Amino acid sequence: MSTSFKFFHDAALTQEITADPLVNPLTASQYTDGSLGAVDKLIYFGSAATGMKAQLTADPGVGAIVVSIVDADGGTGAPDSEFKLALSSGGLATAVAGAALTLSHTINSEVANAIPIYTRRASALTSAGSYTDLTLQTQDLTESPV
Repeated sequence: MSTSFKFFHDAALTQEITADPLVNPLTASQYTDGSLGAVDKLIYFGSAATGMKAQLTADPGVGAIVVSIVDADGGTGAPDSEFKLALSSGGLATAVAGAALTLSHTINSEVANAIPIYTRRASALTSAGSYTDLTLQTQDLTESPV
């Protein structure tokens, strides 16, 4: 089932992050000499719709919504073990690379309720560039009126 709850580059929830590497993917550019270090980005999960909520389809209102890192092609590009997720910038220091991030059991729509997700990518790749093979996903969600 389609839902308006998605991942976004901006707090206004206007620039959706897509799995398509040609249209607004989740990227991080790094240098091969390691001089750039880890790349932190703030992204958002939510919906600009009015008066809606998202819950797990399988366990609505009980089970927590979990954000997972997905490597679209494990044989190429960056591995998911280079990526950390946290609910605060300080949480990135202790976040486990490649681990999922647990949110709430219900997330309400509208820009003011968007969930900020802090990301950190530390690449060990030897080729400089922007890698777009990593995406984020949640379990199946159902959207319904609040």
